[in-house]
Amino acid sequence: MADSIKELIMKDIVVSVQKIKAGLGYSNTFENSAVERNKTTPINASVFPAAFIYEGAETVVEREQMGDDSLIILELPVSIEAWCYDANNLSECINSLEADVIKAVMTDHTRGGNAHCTQVIGSEPFLVEGKNMGGRIISFLITYECREKDPTQH
Repeated sequence: MADSIKELIMKDIVVSVQKIKAGLGYSNTFENSAVERNKTTPINASVFPAAFIYEGAETVVEREQMGDDSLIILELPVSIEAWCYDANNLSECINSLEADVIKAVMTDHTRGGNAHCTQVIGSEPFLVEGKNMGGRIISFLITYECREKDPTQH
């Protein structure tokens, strides 16, 4: 079965974040196993830094009628929680992770040719009190198109 355009975009986001490796133009290294989609199990600080990727509520922003085969343009919000642990300077750690995640995701704003564009729309810090752990939720908005009757087709 073919992946939907949305699924191809999400897989591209995961691969983009997994490419964050110190020495390859980034300050941090994400092990592939520390990058997950829709994390629902408890956080394991031993794998930090870590990134958890979530899809938001998708919206159709335009519909081009083409007989019975309409093309729809959608906006897909995506959030990436970037987590770190640092006993000495948590703020620097968090800001470094944010910069690396944005750089990696924005390297290809077309998500391998499957999206019109990817935009950074903001970020919000979070801290785990008394644990020297925290991070940022970095928000992106991805605009893409597919056929209304077949989400696997442009």
